[in-house]
Amino acid sequence: VRSLMNSSNDSHYNSSSSSALLMYALPHHLEQVMNIQNNETSPVCLNTLRGNICLLQTTTPKWEMSLPKAQLQQVQNLFTKSFVSPHGPPNPSAIPKIVEALQNDIQFQIPDYYLRGVGDTYFSGKMLAKLARIIKIYQEMDILCSHDSKSVQQLLYYNNNDGKDKGSYFSTNNNNIQDAVKACHKVQHKLPTKTQVDQAIDQLRKGVEVWLNGKAQSLFVYDSKWGGLVSCGCYFNHGNCDNSYPNCPSFSDPGLNFGHGFYNDHHFHQGYHIYAAAVLSSIDHDWAIDYYEHVKVLIRDIANPSDSDSFFPKFRHKDWFLGSSWASGIATIGGGVPFPNGRNQESSSECVAAYEAIGLYGAVMSDIFASRTDGDVKDDLHDDQREKNWQTAQDIHQLGVILTATEISAAQRYWHDSKNHIYPENYSANVVGIVWSTMIQFQTWFGNAPFLVYGIQMLPLTVMSESLFDLQWLQQVYEPFSDSCNQNCVDDGWSIPILAAMASLGHLEEAIHKAQDTLTDKTFKTAAGNGHSMTNTLWYLSTRPALEKPLSLKKKKSSDNGQQQHNPSNNHHHQHTIVDSKNGCGLCSKDFCDKSRCPDDAPYICSQGPALNGCSKVPWTLNPLSCTVCCSCGNDDDQEDITQTTTAANKNVDDTDTACKSCTSEVCSNHSCNIESAPYLCTDGPAKDGCARNPWQIVNEVCHECCILTHGCEQEDKESVAQDDDEQQQNENQHIEESCPLCTPEVCSSQMNQCNSNFNPFLCIKGAAVGGCSGTVW
Repeated sequence: VRSLMNSSNDSHYNSSSSSALLMYALPHHLEQVMNIQNNETSPVCLNTLRGNICLLQTTTPKWEMSLPKAQLQQVQNLFTKSFVSPHGPPNPSAIPKIVEALQNDIQFQIPDYYLRGVGDTYFSGKMLAKLARIIKIYQEMDILCSHDSKSVQQLLYYNNNDGKDKGSYFSTNNNNIQDAVKACHKVQHKLPTKTQVDQAIDQLRKGVEVWLNGKAQSLFVYDSKWGGLVSCGCYFNHGNCDNSYPNCPSFSDPGLNFGHGFYNDHHFHQGYHIYAAAVLSSIDHDWAIDYYEHVKVLIRDIANPSDSDSFFPKFRHKDWFLGSSWASGIATIGGGVPFPNGRNQESSSECVAAYEAIGLYGAVMSDIFASRTDGDVKDDLHDDQREKNWQTAQDIHQLGVILTATEISAAQRYWHDSKNHIYPENYSANVVGIVWSTMIQFQTWFGNAPFLVYGIQMLPLTVMSESLFDLQWLQQVYEPFSDSCNQNCVDDGWSIPILAAMASLGHLEEAIHKAQDTLTDKTFKTAAGNGHSMTNTLWYLSTRPALEKPLSLKKKKSSDNGQQQHNPSNNHHHQHTIVDSKNGCGLCSKDFCDKSRCPDDAPYICSQGPALNGCSKVPWTLNPLSCTVCCSCGNDDDQEDITQTTTAANKNVDDTDTACKSCTSEVCSNHSCNIESAPYLCTDGPAKDGCARNPWQIVNEVCHECCILTHGCEQEDKESVAQDDDEQQQNENQHIEESCPLCTPEVCSSQMNQCNSNFNPFLCIKGAAVGGCSGTVW
């Protein structure tokens, strides 16, 4: 290989050193190390999932990478110890709405079982971080409403970077601050009372502390074999754990608590807890000192930077060569088979939020240690120890900054792909749901609806989200994201990131109006919405930087919002969806259409789910009980109105004398056709099981036999069939009642219940699958 490199005329790759080391460089390495752009090739480059990688000769195994100064500066500016936007206060018009939301949200109650350390570490962390954000926004509003503009700027929008040196004011507009102060003074009397705020802080303290002081029912346990802090696990049963330490089910159950016992998602879980601890520390300095070492253990578990720390590995999640992180741990398939596509990470935004939390905690603690001396504070520390602690806190802050900045850069390249376009052309979506070592997927671990894929890359909403969601990407994803967001999407809280994108693109008033019009208290209790609050949503919308002119919410050219994945080594059966479609069924690839047995008048093909290979005139309604992935071999714009289609279909069934006779009861009971729109079923030939709007032409090349499906055609003897159906239904109901009785209202309203009652109504309330949802009886 060296000979090939040395024979190249490209001076970038030549080296006279006989001891040069050969190293493959990824595109983002090449752009810095050799100033080579991603689309250039060389005789020693390979095309990989992450773009062209090229062999370089180097005399050192280490490359020094530097982030663009502007990007790094933006990230540093967003680390404000007061947890506010560096652009200043919220838009004055939104302040009354934020204050109104605070009246309700300050009374948010974390479930009692989480306050006792019962349950999982992910959702408990989300709720703690949620309450922490609400409290910080209250503090900002309280200062805005009770001080003059000069004092407000000093108290809120002034950053003392290390707690010692002279700081600087944020780049805020004084007129904006004055207008915000005036708007806030008018609603000061509507702010939550001091008693309400104190109760919220006490609840936050109790909720954060229980996971750190060893009193949780589901303890954090140190694992000496792998060197990590893992959750013991909780078999949840009516607000308590059926198990207790040393009986730790998470050590043997990789599905419990998202696999935390197998080192899955530690940065997601711990990140939320670290964020809540940072907020609490900024409020209660005595608590901060008492629990400093405890919180550091959480940080060391996910981002230990030290070779000398023998308890934790260095940077558990961070892959410095790639610049991004891995969420997966040591879990395997069936307890022994590694995942064939390597490691993976789903939510890049939750990863960024975790590293942001580390940076914020370091900033808060450095400020606390800098402000304390022996002369004015009574604690167990002396000045020399505080100086060491201050330096460590500064290191933690800088660690958080560099982790956050590099993760944002990698997320924009590998999860957003809005600028570099490193993935193959047939992956046209501007977002990736899961990035693996050797595969990318347009789906999530919990579903493949497009709005889930977009949404999981855009939560939580924090100050740092502004740097992660660049405007170019938001403009590209807004339309496919919003088009895919049905009522379930809105009800479950996935529309909140859409509103954030809308406001970021310059449509603030519309975003706020939709937030107040569509988001309810129930929204913020769902699996997607329970980390959000109305207060934080309105705050984020109203603190977006002003644009000279709002950007269009319509994409300039089509981008895919269908189900797809690219894997260089594996071909999956639903890899044919390649072009965006507004109805949820993307256009099929040409090769797939050529092999399809569906006729032109029923072009919508179910490619995954119980109705696999079924054809329909109208787009499939995607759900687990019928079809989960579909695509079309026709042109959406040329399709007739569904009502007209139904009328025509019924007319054909009644009036047309064709070779398609009435289907038998056996056939009628086992088909995947949409009777209203495609009632003609091919029962023999290459197009067997295909559905069509018009009668099949009986030809050897396509369909040999066909029949007509009508409603009730399966009832040859209606009374007999009805009786059989009644008996079968009674037996089914009896079986369901015996196996899964109706849940109590307490269970239905509990945090454990995250099931969709339409598709997966059966909830496992005890056992290894506790909290699991199923479409059939367990």
